Amino acid sequence: MGEWSPASLVFEDVRVPSCKILGELGWGVKLARLAPVATIPSGAVGASERLFKIAIEYSKDRVSTGHPIAEYQAIQQQIADSHVEIEAVKYLTLLAA
Repeated sequence: MGEWSPASLVFEDVRVPSCKILGELGWGVKLARLAPVATIPSGAVGASERLFKIAIEYSKDRVSTGHPIAEYQAIQQQIADSHVEIEAVKYLTLLAA
């Protein structure tokens, strides 16, 4: 499995008690290949949440016609829609994992 993430963990000579083995013995590689099902969408949710916070900060700082754009209903609606979409994807990711 390639290292495409910002960090990686490497385990060498690790002994796992038989009562702690997940699935069947020798099934670890197959199980690890399923990890992107959760890790890729989880990363996207995290990035979306950060960008959402940036959008809120920007809407409070950006002034148009003498008022922060956060005071305009159209901007508030877009922010609310984004929040709903992020929450939906977050729970869908959790369900898939």
